[in-house]
Amino acid sequence: MNNTLLHFAILCLFLFSCTEKKSKPNYDLRSFFEGKEVYKYECAVCHGKEGEGKGRLYPPLNASDYLDQNIELLPCIIANGIEGKIIVNGKDYNVRMLGFEHLSDQEIHDVSNYVRNAWTNSFGELSNNNYNFKRNSCKK
Repeated sequence: MNNTLLHFAILCLFLFSCTEKKSKPNYDLRSFFEGKEVYKYECAVCHGKEGEGKGRLYPPLNASDYLDQNIELLPCIIANGIEGKIIVNGKDYNVRMLGFEHLSDQEIHDVSNYVRNAWTNSFGELSNNNYNFKRNSCKK
């Protein structure tokens, strides 16, 4: 029994020592996981659990060319909403998204970091200019 346990421990040590070490993520993990919770309760109903969107009604946030081209606007879109026609991955969307006035600036910062880095997205942390998001910095 002890021999089997010893062999298992050596095998595990060998396997874990041979695996490729992953680089440190380029975003704040605390912010990411706090943002994941905000996303789950505030955003997933419309944009989907995996950021896949809801057909032609709500656009995807995962692998979104619109998000890719407008990534720095994400916190302001979350804070103030967006209306009018947008094109995401070649599809037209024209549904008004209300702003999340009840979320704190920190929650908007965190959910922005989550969306920027969840699923297949890899936009990294908000830029230094927007690191400490302040809703009054958004243009209306």
